[in-house]
Amino acid sequence: MHQIDRDIKLALTKANVKKYKHSPPRRSNLPLHIRKLYNQLYQLDSLKVYLNDNKAITTDQLLYERLNNELNNGDMDNINLKDIQEVFFKYWKKKKKWLQKILRMNDIKSLPVLPVSITTIEEFKEVLNTVQFLTVCIKDQLDKERFKWDTEQITKFINR
Repeated sequence: MHQIDRDIKLALTKANVKKYKHSPPRRSNLPLHIRKLYNQLYQLDSLKVYLNDNKAITTDQLLYERLNNELNNGDMDNINLKDIQEVFFKYWKKKKKWLQKILRMNDIKSLPVLPVSITTIEEFKEVLNTVQFLTVCIKDQLDKERFKWDTEQITKFINR
């Protein structure tokens, strides 16, 4: 038995046949609709981090201003809290439209009302809950799509 295995391995090395290594496909080899779902998850995660950072700055304004003053004692480069809020408001206007679009694309029936501007902690929590809910929905959809695509690829491979 060992002799047969060695002969087969020797023949394969002489024929220079590469071994098949099972690995998940690269993301670039996946279909477009699956790659879009991965991109949406990535953007939702970055939005969640950005919202949490802005929530921390908004709730701890005094701490932020004290640290900013200590770090920039001699410089006149202090970052004003109003500038951060203006940048966040511009960012939120774009992301709000994108979130509403994603909610409609995923057929979420009870569309939450996203605030025009996020100023209170309750609004932050509502938006973060919406983002978390949307993340769960997209992950479920991604699992279904990946399973369906994987089974299609297996049947194509078997039927060749």
